[in-house]
Amino acid sequence: MVLPDTPGMPHLGAHLILIILQFLKERGYKEAAHELERESGVYFDWDYMEELILEGRWEEAEKYLSGFTQLEDNRFSMKIYFEMRKQKYLEALDSDDVPKAMNILRSDLKFFKANKELFEELTELVALDNIRKNNKLALYSTEDARSAIRWEIKKDIELNPALQGKLILPGFEPCRLGYIINQSLNWQHSHCTYPVPNPVIHTLLADHRCQPPKSPVVPPADDALEVTSTDAHPALSQQPASEVLDDLPMKVIQTLKEELYPTDIDFSPIQQTYLLVGTGNGDIGIWEVGSGVKLFSDNFKVWNMEACSTKFKEAMIGDSSISITRVNWSPDGLLFGAAYSTHLVQIYVFGCGNNVKPQLEIEAHDGRVNDLAFSATNKRQSLITCGNDRTVKVWDVMDGVKRFTFEGHNAPVYSIRPQMKSGIEFIFSTSVDGKIRAWLYDDFGARFNHSAPGRACMVMAYSNDNRRLFSCGSNNDGESFLVEWDESEGSVKRTYQGLGKCSLDIAHFHTAKSLLAAGDEHMIKFWSMDNVKLLATTDAEGSLPARPRIRFNKEGSLLAVIADGNTIKILGPNKASQLLKTSKSGSLIAASVASESPMMDVEVHATQGGSS
Repeated sequence: MVLPDTPGMPHLGAHLILIILQFLKERGYKEAAHELERESGVYFDWDYMEELILEGRWEEAEKYLSGFTQLEDNRFSMKIYFEMRKQKYLEALDSDDVPKAMNILRSDLKFFKANKELFEELTELVALDNIRKNNKLALYSTEDARSAIRWEIKKDIELNPALQGKLILPGFEPCRLGYIINQSLNWQHSHCTYPVPNPVIHTLLADHRCQPPKSPVVPPADDALEVTSTDAHPALSQQPASEVLDDLPMKVIQTLKEELYPTDIDFSPIQQTYLLVGTGNGDIGIWEVGSGVKLFSDNFKVWNMEACSTKFKEAMIGDSSISITRVNWSPDGLLFGAAYSTHLVQIYVFGCGNNVKPQLEIEAHDGRVNDLAFSATNKRQSLITCGNDRTVKVWDVMDGVKRFTFEGHNAPVYSIRPQMKSGIEFIFSTSVDGKIRAWLYDDFGARFNHSAPGRACMVMAYSNDNRRLFSCGSNNDGESFLVEWDESEGSVKRTYQGLGKCSLDIAHFHTAKSLLAAGDEHMIKFWSMDNVKLLATTDAEGSLPARPRIRFNKEGSLLAVIADGNTIKILGPNKASQLLKTSKSGSLIAASVASESPMMDVEVHATQGGSS
């Protein structure tokens, strides 16, 4: 039953069976797991064998052992089979079941007849009225005898060449099959031509594909919205203005309190009520915003100070305070990371039962790290970072090996945005002098060089369908802009109205469905992507800073905003209470698979390493 290995990938078939074994045992299918062990021969479960011996289930023990070695394979195998058959024979005599004992002697022990002295000794026991008078059984109860033989068998199993390499499972994390399936589903969904925000997946027997939307008949645009494009999302283009406003996340439905002021936030792309938070003292946490419960919290510490550079150690001695500049989830929701104000990036694994483990610590840049993002290039998970040292770097997310360093910016790189268009993978980067560059995953330099309006510092974001590119920023005079770009021309396609001129800080913005939102002038401002005029505003019941950080969840139903007093306010539409109840189910993809049984939780293996 052992699957053939793929050329160039040794043991792939055995690894697949081990992953299936893990799944069967995690789900309680123990008999199926042991049968698979026996038929495949890839893993010998000593704990199971020990259980069979202690319970005297000799036929089952011998059947299980036969999947790995036969009686005549070697002297260790021969001794194991003999010890089990001899004990079965003695127990039959001890219970006065002479016919059973004679059958064992004639069939199971017949192979050992060549040892005449031993075989005669065993045969003579049948004639005794009480074998305990002249046998070692007089010293042991049945349970004690089984316990003693157990250790003899274990020694022979450990020395048996037929079982070498099969007694210890390789080190891999729990729920591995769930991780692989979730990764596959999210990868399939990311390649849908028309991805929907909340796909319902009914089968694993075929690749997932979102159905293309039916072409809507778009009525004349409402005057209040002034929608001029038929590309507008139906949620906005086909609803009266009052209904559109009801659907906007403008109602405060939850308030979260941190010990120190939050510096950045990000919703999980999979479990859309899970909010990742970084703070001004380097702490990181995850909230379930529906219940207001903090699921995870970790105070900042350097995981491996010995691996850090002298420059970083000196910086820590001179100023031990360190804050988080950016937090971000990976697209599959299995990893999240934090960028820090000095040198470091730390990556965590988010797995089974909301279990969180440190995975990777990288001294990524010389000085402040301004942004981080995850990207799957050529089906290989990568981490991208940028910093005040004017570079963009690409790392292997599993082992921290640096793959690329992109140089060419003449000022600190403020933000990065990995993207794929027409099958081409690239990275946008923006620097504080307003320069935009695009990089392919190679060593041939920037492929795209443009300037933002007014030499401004800015951030960039794509729409959910990855078809439209937006940026928001501020110039040296405090003038702010929010624009849509024509990527083919490298020019501004649309400039949105309504941003204030009150600060040199960047107005942080985000996209969801056909909406744009920005934190500006102590409030949150909303636009339809197809209308340059301001759609709506809210002050979130007050206490917002001049330019608050905001973040939509993936489907745009919730909006988080960092407020004064170390708080984070969660905004939702008027139907928010019902929304939170249905959203608490977790993964939008994973939770919808196989509605009759729960989807597997996921976790990946954690390693540590990296240097700048």
